[in-house]
Amino acid sequence: MGRMYCRQGANEIASALQVILCTILKDHPTVDSIILWSDSCVPQNRNSVMSLALKTFMIQNPSVKQIIQKYCTPGHSSIQEVDNIHSHLEKGLRISEIYSPVSLIRVLRNIRPKYSKVIQLQKTHFYNFQNVSKAMKFCGVPYSKVKELLYVSEKPFHVQFKTSFADKEFTEVSIRGQTTRNKDPCPNVLLPMPKNITKSPALSKEK
Repeated sequence: MGRMYCRQGANEIASALQVILCTILKDHPTVDSIILWSDSCVPQNRNSVMSLALKTFMIQNPSVKQIIQKYCTPGHSSIQEVDNIHSHLEKGLRISEIYSPVSLIRVLRNIRPKYSKVIQLQKTHFYNFQNVSKAMKFCGVPYSKVKELLYVSEKPFHVQFKTSFADKEFTEVSIRGQTTRNKDPCPNVLLPMPKNITKSPALSKEK
């Protein structure tokens, strides 16, 4: 997952990742297993919002049987190729004058075009994953400690995790929501689907 050059909420980042995965699947329709590497930032990459977004993606794309999220140890990045692209982006933006989103897209498309693809997100791409995730039981996943997360299409109400790359087996937890506190889980058959975000986030006066 690429770096964000402006601060965005969990919904926006998760929505962007969904669009990226859909683009990859369109270009490579035979893919049935995906491995994602990212940094260990909890608000951006290690949270229930991201987990729900990936679960939703798998339901909407049944050809994908599993997704694994792996997190780099801080200070020991294993995604140097992505860091290299970031460096080229920073250099290209530093020498460019940008006055509108259109000019930004033009600049990005000219930076290492053979190794990257620019995707312009639309308003319909953004979903409120956070609202749905609050109704699920993601509390069993220790996001601040996990090193790997495994999502399997056959288990839509379960998340598997490792807290160390040395662990041989995944620990599995149920995320099925509960009707009320201290009662049995509700008999959901399908994972709840998030709705589009209808209200656009407002920019501050300074921006």
